[in-house]
Amino acid sequence: MELEKRFPRKRVLITGANSGFGKAMAMHFGRKGWRVAVTGRRPDAVRAAAEDVRKAGAAEVFEITIDVSRSEDFEVAARRIDEEWGGLDIL
Repeated sequence: MELEKRFPRKRVLITGANSGFGKAMAMHFGRKGWRVAVTGRRPDAVRAAAEDVRKAGAAEVFEITIDVSRSEDFEVAARRIDEEWGGLDIL
């Protein structure tokens, strides 16, 4: 089943989206028109990756600076995503 059919609201958060596999995934979802939350530890790298995902065609891009080793960062991200998008389909 195609992801777009399974998750019609198309909301995804990618950790480490500013480089490597994470960025490749963010770009893939962006090209498919998903709303992509781009995350990473360095705000400048997150900002640059988010711009690339926007250019790829994402419906919306949300920039979040988080350190995956800090649970409180995920709590803040979850609250912000819930307020902005009403939740996620894929994390």
